[in-house]
Amino acid sequence: EKLDMSERFHHLLSTLPPAHELLTHDVLRSLPLPRRVVTQTASSRDPSASPAQSPNPRGNQRVDEAAEQVAPGCGANLRGDHAPLKSGEVACDYAMFMPSELPAAWRSLKFLLVPGLLTKMLSHLAMAQLQADLKRLGLQTRFSTIDTDQPLRVNAGVLRHEILELAESGSRVILLCHSKGGCDAVAALSLFPELLDAVAALVTLQAPHSGSVIAHDLAHTDVQRSVALAAIEKLLRGSKHAVLDLSYDNRQAFIKRHPFPGDVVPTLCVACCERRPISLLRPAIDYVALRYGEKSDGCVCQADATLPGCPFVKIHDMDHFGPAWRSFPATDSYDPARLWLVCASIAMCEAATRSDELKGL
Repeated sequence: EKLDMSERFHHLLSTLPPAHELLTHDVLRSLPLPRRVVTQTASSRDPSASPAQSPNPRGNQRVDEAAEQVAPGCGANLRGDHAPLKSGEVACDYAMFMPSELPAAWRSLKFLLVPGLLTKMLSHLAMAQLQADLKRLGLQTRFSTIDTDQPLRVNAGVLRHEILELAESGSRVILLCHSKGGCDAVAALSLFPELLDAVAALVTLQAPHSGSVIAHDLAHTDVQRSVALAAIEKLLRGSKHAVLDLSYDNRQAFIKRHPFPGDVVPTLCVACCERRPISLLRPAIDYVALRYGEKSDGCVCQADATLPGCPFVKIHDMDHFGPAWRSFPATDSYDPARLWLVCASIAMCEAATRSDELKGL
């Protein structure tokens, strides 16, 4: 129950202006973030370490910690006093904002959008409005160049280069990942520990972390397997392993072999299902419910979209199109930009709160 952030998610979302109103900087000011950003040098972690020896190519790491709460339930130091700083740490308080400026805490972050499977042909459409909204707010946003139809390990390598490149200036990166993009990002963070210092938060929506029923069925039915995988390889010029990697057997084997560092990376997983009859994915939703007795968004079961030990949000009125599309083919009432920003806020604040609890603050 402590990991279920659904109530906080809906509360924060309800405090924002309605979806038909234009997003402004006031929206960002109303979303809590850890108030203090702590910069910790390599020498403060290990006196004998030099920048060349540091696992981070930049020679330093930036660690977000909460010392005061900005809104109820975030960064739980209610007294308003700061935790003592360790040697080598410098506190930067972003409590005050100019009314017309982008809040500094948000300005210090960079956003990397990681799309899902089979979207490379629609890269100019899927998540495009989200990217436009974030850029209009002044947020530093980049769309990942991964080939969504390639295996997890291939895309993990691409994401490694992109994250390190974005973090060269000392900024930290928030990964906003949809569907298979969440599995690609988890693979990158699990395989390349040098990325951990550079990532401020990981948000995955509808990612088949435990596996995908669709991929599982394709992997275990001869006719459907041959047709679908041939289409991916010959028509889309992708790899069959982009789908096979998402089968239950392969996902469980990967997670066991490469545990996700959820205790280090602030993470929020959003798991969805769609109960309304108007979804274009209704046939797939009914198929999963009939065959497996599971609630799903049409591609991923709600029960499969979370990572062990990581905070999560459950949404019960969104299909698999929802997070990437503002309108058709999505049929829900959620605005993607508000949805993703609220999730990023919760991921960072919850991690800061848990960190404070571990320290006994």
